[in-house]
Formats: sequence, C-alpha cells, structure tokens
Amino acid sequence: LDLSEIKITSLFGMDVLSVRNQVQGLSLRSNFLYDFALDVQPSAQPFSGLAQLQILDLTRNQLNNLPAGVFAGLGQLQWLNLSGNQLNNLPESVFAGLERLRWLY
Repeated sequence: LDLSEIKITSLFGMDVLSVRNQVQGLSLRSNFLYDFALDVQPSAQPFSGLAQLQILDLTRNQLNNLPAGVFAGLGQLQWLNLSGNQLNNLPESVFAGLERLRWLY
C-alpha cells in the first residue's frame, strides 16, 4: 500500500488503513508525520491491526519521537526504514516484539 507524498500528518483515525489484515507492505514515505506520541492512545496504536505487515517505509517524514509501543503488534515486520527523519532519542523498548526485523535503516 503506497501512501507516499500525500501530505499525511497523523495516522490516528485513518479509514484508509481499513484493509489492515491484508497489507504486507506500507509506504508512508515523504509525508508530514512528526510525532507518533500523538497517535499512541490506549485503545488505538497507529499500526494496530497490521499483523501481516513485513515492510514499513517511514523515510523522509519529520518524525522526532517514537514512543514505546509504537510498533506493537508488528510481529511479522522484517524491514523498517526510518531514515531522513529527526530522531535523536529512542526509548529502550521501541523495537520490542519485532523478533523478525532484519533490516533497520
């Protein structure tokens, strides 16, 4: 699913991800995502329901914060690209549960 360069600022409440169970690859490259802490809420994680996701591209956004649990439920994720963002610090457990992760950029 390619959602690149369409000026997304938040993943919270995005109905376009209603095909979640079928998505194996998701590109959110070159959008305006900047703080997933705003999207992490007790009942709704930004990537919840994407249990089959293997590839996630978050290249060239404006991410400055990745809260613990942001990737919860992505046990099949193998490839994650966070390059071109403004990340300075990451919580120790930000990648917890990503046992299949092989490539991290």
